Amino acid sequence: MEAEGLLAKSAARGGESLPAHTRQVVARLRQLRERMPDLEEKLELPGLWDALFAAAWVHDFGKAARGFQEMLQSGEKWNYRHEVLSLAFLDWLLPADDPRYPLAVAAVAAHHRDYPVLARQYIEVEDPADSGIDERWQEMDQKRLEALAHWTAEEWPGIVSAERLNVQAPSLHVLLNDVPVLLGDGPDRIRKALACYRRYFGSQRQPARRERRYAWQRRRQALFVRGLMLQADRLASAQAPPLKAPDLDGVEKALPSDRSYWYPHQQKATEHVGSLLLAAPTGSGKTEAALLWARRQLQEGRRGAVCYLLPYQASLNAMYRRFVDKYGLNRKDVALLHSRAVQAVYRELVRGEVTEHAVAYQQAQRFKALGRLHQQPVLLATPYQLLRAAFRLPGYEGQWAMLQGAHLIVDEIHGYEPFRLGLLLGLFSMLQQHFDVRLAVMTATMPSWLRGLLERELKVVWRSADSQLYERFCRHRLFLKEGKLENERVLEEIVQRVHQGEAVLVVTNLVAAAQQLAEALAVRLNSPWPQRCDPEHDPVLLVHSRFTAEDRLQREAVLQARVHRQLRQGGFVVVATQVVEVSLDVDFDTIYTDPAPLEALVQRFGRVNRRRCFKERPVFVMTEAMDWTWPYRQEALMRRTVEHLTRFDGQMIDEAMIGVWLDAVYEPEVPSLQQEVARGRSSYETVAGPEHLVAFESDPNLEDQFDALFDGYEVLPLQLQQEFLRRAERGEYVEAYGLLVPISQGRFHALRQQNALTRLQEYRVWVADCKYDPCLGLQPDIRNETASFML
Repeated sequence: MEAEGLLAKSAARGGESLPAHTRQVVARLRQLRERMPDLEEKLELPGLWDALFAAAWVHDFGKAARGFQEMLQSGEKWNYRHEVLSLAFLDWLLPADDPRYPLAVAAVAAHHRDYPVLARQYIEVEDPADSGIDERWQEMDQKRLEALAHWTAEEWPGIVSAERLNVQAPSLHVLLNDVPVLLGDGPDRIRKALACYRRYFGSQRQPARRERRYAWQRRRQALFVRGLMLQADRLASAQAPPLKAPDLDGVEKALPSDRSYWYPHQQKATEHVGSLLLAAPTGSGKTEAALLWARRQLQEGRRGAVCYLLPYQASLNAMYRRFVDKYGLNRKDVALLHSRAVQAVYRELVRGEVTEHAVAYQQAQRFKALGRLHQQPVLLATPYQLLRAAFRLPGYEGQWAMLQGAHLIVDEIHGYEPFRLGLLLGLFSMLQQHFDVRLAVMTATMPSWLRGLLERELKVVWRSADSQLYERFCRHRLFLKEGKLENERVLEEIVQRVHQGEAVLVVTNLVAAAQQLAEALAVRLNSPWPQRCDPEHDPVLLVHSRFTAEDRLQREAVLQARVHRQLRQGGFVVVATQVVEVSLDVDFDTIYTDPAPLEALVQRFGRVNRRRCFKERPVFVMTEAMDWTWPYRQEALMRRTVEHLTRFDGQMIDEAMIGVWLDAVYEPEVPSLQQEVARGRSSYETVAGPEHLVAFESDPNLEDQFDALFDGYEVLPLQLQQEFLRRAERGEYVEAYGLLVPISQGRFHALRQQNALTRLQEYRVWVADCKYDPCLGLQPDIRNETASFML
């Protein structure tokens, strides 16, 4: 028997041999080491890489067992953990009294399952016979052990030399002499290793009193011991491309070749080393400034990933296109992570070079899978994707490890409500202090209380655009309008502007209000909408979050195209909710908006005259909201904002004064805002502070808390159920799941109480008995008139 004849994967999963997979894991570990060359010093853990390479070499040796090999060929379950058997082989490379041995043991034992899973079956059993170790070890006959010995003697010394490891490289003679001994005492070696793992787990989970001062150091070390092994194994199993450093040279090519034409804050960003807090007007190239900052950090010799964080999916989808189309990044080097990432990437592939839908689906699935492994050097995500690591969701140690030395760009920091902002500050502070992460925090609107908070919590240096730039970006004249958006005279004024060829943006705070306004405007524009829906040509385009993924992505693309001045064909009106506020590169002629918190209004204004094609353009704010309560639940703040803006009615908005305005409007709110942020910060410490973040133990209770905090729900409108099933049966899963609509938790539970929800168990999809219209979106308060309730 030869080692090359032993399988690590079944034929259905590629039929990879054990040696081939092990070589891949070793190669991935090498790439991780190249990304983190000084990790041992930062962790104060000499010998970490020695232990991990030794663990990587033997981690799957247990798969040589006869039962496991038969399972890979026949498909019958083996029902035993191969990594437990693998522990018997560590003595070949590291003696049990070596201080690196516990690290290697933990890496091997935990490369698939959490400690409690192994403990229940193998470690903390009352009767050792119940573990099945002796019985299963009998499947390791002499021929199998000799095959592993020959292979180890042939290849392991070369790895020791190439990686400059300080571990044993035993000769074939030594290994073959040990085979008969190992056949007999293999179970004892395994139990000895499991006992070592138990001690190592406990030393960071519940350290002895005399060692508590070092508890966080041990926990952080343990996160890397498991996290790096997880990542190496998973990257290898995924046949992922090699890890590499980000390449952001294309960003500069998207800017004027003469740097004197760059904005001053862009020039400052490309020279700044260390974490940064940047404020600049909307439309003044903050994205380019942040990426120039990231490139500067990389020029310091750092190799960590670049993570660009935004609060909304629509913004991330638009940014994904921007990174590829404008900045020239290779699509394979950019990960997009949010709940609808597969649909978004799939449509980009179909729109571009991939014409075969099945191929596009496979590639989109693969891109997302690699993104979850942080394989790509550039990551676009919501911060909540990173916060999953803090809540110890499965695989969290790998995520913490991959964030080491990263460069986080946090765009639109104002876009998070205070409690979640507190959670995020806890995460960012942890990453900064303990994972060598650098931050660039950006915003167009920065009240003093928020700036002070960020400067206290994070080690950031304040940089703001200069007064001359703010003066150049004074491009909006403010007008207050009495009443609500639904007033007849306001609607007629909007219609008149559309007839004059203008692109008008109408923003309201609620989806239902946006639907009503869009219908009212369509009637006045003599449009067949919504009876006939043609987003590319209708004079009314409705954009909100309650569309199917399929319709939402189409609307985002159409919106980008229709506001392009060179491509415009007549006037039209876009009625939207807050989804247009953040990082959408659109340019309207004017806006009519509901009252909202001041920073939200400033973001909405930023979608008007964005490229300053005109000296000034009007922006209109109503004095009355269609609903003062939702979604902000800050009626007093919103009324105070309107009252403050009335002082500047008819005047040009001085961009440099926005911060002063914010301070004035928020002054009564600051104590309660700070209290909410502090509550979020405290909640983070309770979940993932140094006293609580441990390795080898994901927590399903925390998973429930995470879902309650951050996840809404997606439902399938009942009238689309048959189309969903047709697509799913044809294997068109992206298209099928593209029919789901996101709703809030509150709306979900309301539908449940109304018995308006059923479950497609096979596809794990909730079906909502609500009307869906491709022009209007989901209307949760309207039941399908002809639909029957289905159990």
